Amino acid sequence: MPGVSDLLEALEKRGATLGLITGNLKSVSEVKLGDVDIWHYFTVGGFGNDPHVTRGDLVKVAVDKAGFSESLDDVCVVGDTPRDIAAAQEAGIKHTVGVSNGYKDIQELIDAGAEVVLEDFRNTAFVLSKLSL
Repeated sequence: MPGVSDLLEALEKRGATLGLITGNLKSVSEVKLGDVDIWHYFTVGGFGNDPHVTRGDLVKVAVDKAGFSESLDDVCVVGDTPRDIAAAQEAGIKHTVGVSNGYKDIQELIDAGAEVVLEDFRNTAFVLSKLSL
Protein backbone atom coordinates (compact mmCIF):
# COMPACT_ATOMS: atom_id res chain seq x y z
CA MET A 1 0.00 0.00 0.00
CA PRO A 2 1.49 3.33 -0.99
CA GLY A 3 2.83 5.23 2.01
CA VAL A 4 2.46 2.46 4.59
CA SER A 5 6.16 2.24 5.47
CA ASP A 6 6.43 6.00 6.07
CA LEU A 7 3.26 5.95 8.17
CA LEU A 8 4.41 3.02 10.30
CA GLU A 9 7.77 4.72 10.83
CA ALA A 10 6.07 7.96 11.91
CA LEU A 11 3.73 6.12 14.28
CA GLU A 12 6.62 4.20 15.81
CA LYS A 13 8.53 7.45 16.38
CA ARG A 14 5.48 8.85 18.18
CA GLY A 15 5.45 5.87 20.51
CA ALA A 16 2.25 4.30 19.20
CA THR A 17 1.65 0.64 19.96
CA LEU A 18 1.12 -1.02 16.61
CA GLY A 19 -0.82 -4.24 16.40
CA LEU A 20 -1.87 -6.49 13.57
CA ILE A 21 -5.23 -8.23 13.31
CA THR A 22 -5.52 -11.00 10.75
CA GLY A 23 -6.98 -14.41 10.22
CA ASN A 24 -3.55 -15.59 9.09
CA LEU A 25 -1.37 -17.60 11.45
CA LYS A 26 1.24 -15.49 13.19
CA SER A 27 4.04 -17.35 11.38
CA VAL A 28 2.43 -16.68 7.99
CA SER A 29 1.94 -13.00 8.86
CA GLU A 30 5.57 -12.70 9.86
CA VAL A 31 6.70 -14.07 6.50
CA LYS A 32 4.29 -11.94 4.44
CA LEU A 33 5.07 -8.69 6.24
CA GLY A 34 8.74 -9.55 6.59
CA ASP A 35 8.96 -9.83 2.82
CA VAL A 36 7.92 -6.17 2.55
CA ASP A 37 10.02 -5.16 5.59
CA ILE A 38 7.22 -4.00 7.88
CA TRP A 39 6.81 -6.93 10.29
CA HIS A 40 9.15 -5.33 12.85
CA TYR A 41 6.70 -2.46 13.46
CA PHE A 42 4.03 -4.73 14.94
CA THR A 43 4.57 -5.56 18.60
CA VAL A 44 1.21 -7.22 19.29
CA GLY A 45 -1.55 -8.86 17.34
CA GLY A 46 -4.57 -11.05 17.06
CA PHE A 47 -3.86 -13.95 14.70
CA GLY A 48 -5.70 -16.89 13.25
CA ASN A 49 -4.00 -19.22 15.72
CA ASP A 50 -5.30 -17.20 18.70
CA PRO A 51 -8.51 -18.43 20.33
CA HIS A 52 -11.44 -16.79 18.57
CA VAL A 53 -14.88 -17.40 17.17
CA THR A 54 -15.37 -14.12 15.32
CA ARG A 55 -13.09 -11.57 13.71
CA GLY A 56 -14.07 -9.19 16.51
CA ASP A 57 -12.53 -11.65 18.97
CA LEU A 58 -9.17 -11.18 17.23
CA VAL A 59 -9.49 -7.42 17.74
CA LYS A 60 -10.12 -8.05 21.45
CA VAL A 61 -7.08 -10.36 21.64
CA ALA A 62 -4.83 -7.70 20.13
CA VAL A 63 -6.26 -5.00 22.39
CA ASP A 64 -5.74 -7.21 25.45
CA LYS A 65 -2.15 -8.01 24.45
CA ALA A 66 -1.47 -4.29 24.00
CA GLY A 67 -2.85 -3.52 27.44
CA PHE A 68 -5.66 -1.28 26.22
CA SER A 69 -8.67 -3.30 27.43
CA GLU A 70 -9.62 -0.61 29.92
CA SER A 71 -8.95 2.31 27.55
CA LEU A 72 -10.68 1.51 24.26
CA ASP A 73 -10.94 5.22 23.46
CA ASP A 74 -7.16 5.12 22.91
CA VAL A 75 -7.48 2.41 20.26
CA CYS A 76 -7.87 3.00 16.54
CA VAL A 77 -8.38 0.14 14.09
CA VAL A 78 -7.35 0.68 10.49
CA GLY A 79 -8.85 -1.73 7.99
CA ASP A 80 -9.19 -2.12 4.27
CA THR A 81 -12.49 -4.00 4.18
CA PRO A 82 -15.96 -3.45 5.61
CA ARG A 83 -15.41 -6.66 7.62
CA ASP A 84 -12.44 -5.02 9.37
CA ILE A 85 -14.59 -2.06 10.37
CA ALA A 86 -17.39 -4.35 11.58
CA ALA A 87 -14.94 -6.42 13.63
CA ALA A 88 -13.60 -3.31 15.35
CA GLN A 89 -17.13 -2.17 16.13
CA GLU A 90 -18.00 -5.63 17.46
CA ALA A 91 -15.02 -5.36 19.80
CA GLY A 92 -16.21 -1.98 21.08
CA ILE A 93 -13.71 0.17 19.19
CA LYS A 94 -15.15 3.56 18.20
CA HIS A 95 -12.19 4.91 16.27
CA THR A 96 -12.02 3.20 12.91
CA VAL A 97 -10.23 4.18 9.72
CA GLY A 98 -11.07 2.60 6.41
CA VAL A 99 -8.43 2.71 3.71
CA SER A 100 -8.99 1.77 0.11
CA ASN A 101 -6.90 -1.13 -1.11
CA GLY A 102 -8.00 -0.96 -4.70
CA TYR A 103 -10.45 -3.83 -4.18
CA LYS A 104 -13.07 -2.13 -2.04
CA ASP A 105 -14.92 1.00 -2.99
CA ILE A 106 -14.52 3.90 -0.58
CA GLN A 107 -18.30 4.09 -0.28
CA GLU A 108 -18.35 0.53 1.10
CA LEU A 109 -16.03 1.61 3.92
CA ILE A 110 -18.19 4.64 4.63
CA ASP A 111 -21.32 2.48 4.62
CA ALA A 112 -19.63 0.07 7.04
CA GLY A 113 -19.34 2.95 9.51
CA ALA A 114 -15.67 3.86 9.31
CA GLU A 115 -15.10 7.08 11.24
CA VAL A 116 -12.50 8.21 8.69
CA VAL A 117 -11.94 6.90 5.16
CA LEU A 118 -8.70 7.39 3.22
CA GLU A 119 -7.69 6.53 -0.32
CA ASP A 120 -4.17 5.51 0.75
CA PHE A 121 -1.35 6.45 3.13
CA ARG A 122 0.75 8.58 0.74
CA ASN A 123 0.42 11.82 2.73
CA THR A 124 1.76 10.83 6.15
CA ALA A 125 1.06 14.19 7.81
CA PHE A 126 -2.56 14.13 6.60
CA VAL A 127 -3.08 10.55 7.76
CA LEU A 128 -1.60 11.33 11.17
CA SER A 129 -3.95 14.31 11.50
CA LYS A 130 -6.89 12.01 10.79
CA LEU A 131 -5.66 9.55 13.41
CA SER A 132 -5.53 12.45 15.91
CA LEU A 133 -1.88 11.77 16.72
